[in-house]
Amino acid sequence: MTVHRILPPRRSPFDQPELLREMREEDHLSTVTTWDGRQVWYVTRYADACRVLRDSRFSVVTANGLPELSPGRDKTPGTLGRTDEPRHRELRRMLADEFLVKRIEALRPSIEHTVATQVGQLLSTTPPVDFHAAFSMGIPAETVGSLLGAPPDARQTFRRCLATLTDRTTTATQKSVADKELYSCCRQLVEQKVAEPGDDVISRCMTGPLRDGRMHPEEAYRTTVQLVSGGHDTTAATITSGVLTMLVKPEWRQALREQPETAPHAVEELLRYHTPMTDGLPRVALEDVVVGGTLVRAGDGLLVCVASANRDEREFDRPDELDVDRQAARRHLAFGHGVHRCIGQWLARAEIQAAISAVATEIPTLRLAVPLDSLVYGDSFIAGVRELPVTW
Repeated sequence: MTVHRILPPRRSPFDQPELLREMREEDHLSTVTTWDGRQVWYVTRYADACRVLRDSRFSVVTANGLPELSPGRDKTPGTLGRTDEPRHRELRRMLADEFLVKRIEALRPSIEHTVATQVGQLLSTTPPVDFHAAFSMGIPAETVGSLLGAPPDARQTFRRCLATLTDRTTTATQKSVADKELYSCCRQLVEQKVAEPGDDVISRCMTGPLRDGRMHPEEAYRTTVQLVSGGHDTTAATITSGVLTMLVKPEWRQALREQPETAPHAVEELLRYHTPMTDGLPRVALEDVVVGGTLVRAGDGLLVCVASANRDEREFDRPDELDVDRQAARRHLAFGHGVHRCIGQWLARAEIQAAISAVATEIPTLRLAVPLDSLVYGDSFIAGVRELPVTW
């Protein structure tokens, strides 16, 4: 099966394309065509996704023939997400302590303060307003910006460039310009921290390795880009999707307001159901491997659709239903799987938990300002509505 542009655009914030279900029901891997005409294997089932993501015979290195999701992106390697073992492990160890559960728990008061500030700013405006732009986008922008010690102008650059890079409708030239601007901003930030270290992730984790040669400058620049991009749009999109869920499913809002301790579990179900990565995680086979009854040859590209895997009927009972009590929710693949599982997963969880809990308790009259069926689903690599007009 060959599909143009990987998948058709979504038409609903709650329903995945029917095509994904059809792919999961086939007895072999499907194929899709990427923007450059390349046909790659499309991994849609949960077990197959886990198999590929944890198998070292599948590489994330661009030079090995990794599929590209869009034109115009700078393909220079050097980030956690584009480095295989053993170098990947070495780079990850330099950063890991900053993203451990205990470290993120220590940051929770700061995250909650950021969320409270966003609530105050939202309520100071005159409705209706776009909740996604006025609230959700600001939380990861401020949180990640603070962790990296980025000044306000750099944080604005982060938001502007990422909006261009994740939008399918922007041209290759626009993406290339945005990619270079984001890289330049992150490079300047790293160089500033090397010259004048501060109390931030870059200063604590990168300046030492840069000075003693354990980290190449290009790795520091590219890793900073990944920390910015990996912790921004996906988190914001999940916050918005979670709040939209509360607006159309009052039982979710009631549960979070009356039992705030249920927020962590509710967020796991939201991540499973509203998985922000829509098209797939790219991999390339280094040798012949059988996956899902299909022989994948060395050099073949794959896209692992974790959004589809999280709706796999073999793994999750009634997968197309949102179930606040779902016990299996924590097995979702929204953060990936294996050695490349998102290093910032606990930070993202803390942000989403704080955001939806605050909305449930602090803005009890929040409601949609337009009919549900008028919402426009963004044509982006990140799942979510383009705008969420709300009032209160």
